[in-house]
Amino acid sequence: MLKNELSDFVFKLVSYGLFFVTLIIAPNLAMDPINAPKMLALLPIGLTAGGLVLLNLFKKPRRKLPLTYVAVILFITVSLLVFFFSGAPYTQQLFGVTGRNTGLLSYIALSLFLLAAYEVASTKNLMKTPRLVLLVAGFSIFYGFLQSLNIDFFDWSNPYNRVFGFLGNPNFQSSLVGMFVAFVIALGLGTKKISKITFLYVAYIVLGFFVIYQTHSQQGFLVVAAGVVIPGFMYLRASGRKILVGSYLSLLFPATLMTILGMLKIGPLASVLYKESVTYRGDYWAAGLKMATQNPVFGVGFDSYGQWYRRARSVEATLRRGPEFTSNAAHNVYIDIFSNGGVILLASYLTFTCLTLAAIFKIVKNQTKYDPIVAAVIGIWVAYQAQSIISINQLGLAIWGWVISGLIIGYAFNSKNENEPQGPKAVKKSSISAEILMKSIGLFLVGIFLVLPTFIGSVNYKNALESSNQQTITDAAYKFPMEVSRMGEIAILLSQNQLDKDALQIAKDLTAKFPDSYEGWRLINSLSTSTPSEKKKAMIEMKRLDPNNPDLKK
Repeated sequence: MLKNELSDFVFKLVSYGLFFVTLIIAPNLAMDPINAPKMLALLPIGLTAGGLVLLNLFKKPRRKLPLTYVAVILFITVSLLVFFFSGAPYTQQLFGVTGRNTGLLSYIALSLFLLAAYEVASTKNLMKTPRLVLLVAGFSIFYGFLQSLNIDFFDWSNPYNRVFGFLGNPNFQSSLVGMFVAFVIALGLGTKKISKITFLYVAYIVLGFFVIYQTHSQQGFLVVAAGVVIPGFMYLRASGRKILVGSYLSLLFPATLMTILGMLKIGPLASVLYKESVTYRGDYWAAGLKMATQNPVFGVGFDSYGQWYRRARSVEATLRRGPEFTSNAAHNVYIDIFSNGGVILLASYLTFTCLTLAAIFKIVKNQTKYDPIVAAVIGIWVAYQAQSIISINQLGLAIWGWVISGLIIGYAFNSKNENEPQGPKAVKKSSISAEILMKSIGLFLVGIFLVLPTFIGSVNYKNALESSNQQTITDAAYKFPMEVSRMGEIAILLSQNQLDKDALQIAKDLTAKFPDSYEGWRLINSLSTSTPSEKKKAMIEMKRLDPNNPDLKK
């Protein structure tokens, strides 16, 4: 159990992490203006918060290590084994691919956030969550609302619907706002009378639904529906009306079943819920499961789904949209982790889910009165889980799932969820000791040192393209950390400008560094400066990486 001064400080760090990782963007600075800055915030803050907790453990060892600590240590240990033994390129695994950044460093940071949240999950700190959530939700919903009116502060190069908030994709924005709306609905169930806060909740809910609608992504509505299920049950159960509780539960299963069947194009809701993207997700899931079954121990490596997708997809998936439509994520967080890290990493991740579900069961079982804050925290976790089954592990979304898991587990199983003493020591404002400050600075700097190269690489790439200088652009391809998409894009750009010799050299270096880069081999095969033997080898590699591609069988 952390001392008051350390607990308060770590909780602030966790809160800063939720705020900045969700909202930070760098549209005029980095080539990847969404994920690169989010990772830049995620690792230093997560390493500082979780690192302080672990250092405190080493300073005062516990007789019996809580299961949450064991789960986090196991997850990090297995992640390191995946990193070293999966066979995927180290730099790609460490930082993740551009546009995702869900590599080893990000997963370590997320697990440390969970551990930190677990340690500070007191009643006092839980009471602070509505203000934090409403603050972040306010920024996200308001920015999405402005985008829906075609008002934006930045000139985005965006192929999607214009309403994408701070996450770069309308599906992510829809899910995030859906999580916030579910949270606010759960809070609203606890209001006893109409007041200013009631009108605030209504405004959040109405604007939230409007923004979800404007994203043209139904994910948000499904996320809201999932997120209010348990808070609704807790509210009805606390009211003591057994008939209503029974009716609620009896309707819940058929409603859930009809929703799932409707998404699969079955039943009366099919015309409303079914989208072609559901079929495509099925293709992505099947490919991810095939990767995992073929590489069950260590998976294919962190953020390596994209390099394996072509060879893992079925013939039907190849032909459904054409061989050039690919994906670099399974669109299901559990399958992503399974394919990236194998069965042991999946099992360690499932441990977090099981611990959270056990904590929720304990909280609901022991509830005598409706606690809107606890219900809202549970609601946002369920909402996150709903989106994680059908979407991608985007950092601005992922941090909510991991942090809220820690808060729920800690609140249910920590002794700190008891009422805290009200004596002079409890109300005295704590200050940070010099020791905590020095440790924090050290951990934060280590985090910055580890993550800064990938952010600087994104900044340098953008600056190089804007310079229009051939040598500067060529040099950008080799900046650390070398990245498969950046090298490929630069090689293609040089080829388009009739600089085939330079393009070939980058393509050859790309395939040497990343031998599973289909784009690199295809470029070698297409360039006029490639020798016949180089073209022949490239074609062999392309067939290896995309065996069901009909265009390669001609």
